Amino acid sequence: MLRKWGLSILAGILAIILAVVPVLYPEDTKAFIFNTFGIQGAQVVPAVFYGFLILAGIIFALIIIGYILERAAIRFFVNMKKLNATTTIKEVTITKEVTIGTLEAYTRGDEQKAKPFTDFLAEARKTIGMVGITLNRAAKEQEDAIENAVKRGVKVTVLVLEPNTSLTERIAKEWNSPGLSTEIEQTLRTLNALRDRLGSHKELLELRTYDHVPNIALTILDDAKIRTSNYLHGVDPNLKITIHLDKDRNDRERILVERYGREYQSIFSISKPLDFRSLSSDARKGEFVAVIDQKRSSYKLGQLVHFRSRYTGNIQNGFFANVVVAPEGTVFPDGNKERWVSDPDTLVNNELEGNLNGFVDYHDRSPIWTFPLDTNYPKGIYKVKMKLFEQPNRQDKNSRKEVKEMTDTFEVT
Repeated sequence: MLRKWGLSILAGILAIILAVVPVLYPEDTKAFIFNTFGIQGAQVVPAVFYGFLILAGIIFALIIIGYILERAAIRFFVNMKKLNATTTIKEVTITKEVTIGTLEAYTRGDEQKAKPFTDFLAEARKTIGMVGITLNRAAKEQEDAIENAVKRGVKVTVLVLEPNTSLTERIAKEWNSPGLSTEIEQTLRTLNALRDRLGSHKELLELRTYDHVPNIALTILDDAKIRTSNYLHGVDPNLKITIHLDKDRNDRERILVERYGREYQSIFSISKPLDFRSLSSDARKGEFVAVIDQKRSSYKLGQLVHFRSRYTGNIQNGFFANVVVAPEGTVFPDGNKERWVSDPDTLVNNELEGNLNGFVDYHDRSPIWTFPLDTNYPKGIYKVKMKLFEQPNRQDKNSRKEVKEMTDTFEVT
């Protein structure tokens, strides 16, 4: 670098000498050139000679100056190109770097201490978008956080890889993850059950699948805040770097939020709503969900308790029936400890003969079946056994059997 600048300066000095010396010492210069090239004075008109010599010096000086400026310009643009290339590389691989300037970055252990995922989700006001391969850990650990978000009016969209495709099989093989499809199906079952428990809020939880090789796991809040990390297979998950971005923090993060937002939208655009029947037969078999719909912290006598049940799978003459057990140490006015209440939409008649047959994907319809709390019922904590029955032989009541059961409680004060 120093040598190049030294040569440029020396050339510039020489050019100045050639341009200035003939003006200051015209006779000596003329004698030097005439003697050197054997030219007689009469052969050259002095004015033309001097003009030519000065012009030559100026042209030579301009060539040297142009050379210097050209080299400087080349160095400038090369440095700019390197700078842009470095910036681009950092932005593309930013989640693989530990040192990334002022961005908020954590390893898994540090993030759990400094900014838990639960707290991050709690910041959402309008929308949450989650995209990943299985999101199995998020579904298990953040189920309550997702439920709380939905109940405060936040639209939650979850996108996971389609569980049963050739792409999923190839990814499972390449990543040595034989249980990949099972993990995805577990996520979908967990969140689908949550969706059924949400009652009137259920439309705010949207489950979608996509058939595409994902680059990142990403959660975006209100199109303004992002939590993201790259998939680095073969790396200790506890060492994986997670980035938190906020578009209101600075221009750099605003640009990154917009870029990751476009990535999320591109995956969403190729996704499709979950079709529960697309899951494997093992996953579909016996999927039973039963809840106290829009459950209250406590009920008063004279009010109604609402039930909702769902079943996906094969069954013969199936129906839903709930057994309500009176509070400990009490009985109903007729002296019985239990009351039965059935879903009328699943019954052929009042003899508890079911109408769910073959492969069904049954969702309870409005009006939701209810249990009235008569004014002479005891107060306390009631237990509800929510059951699914089937009766292979409609004429033989002895063939009736309980297939599934879930339990819950409610309090009457």
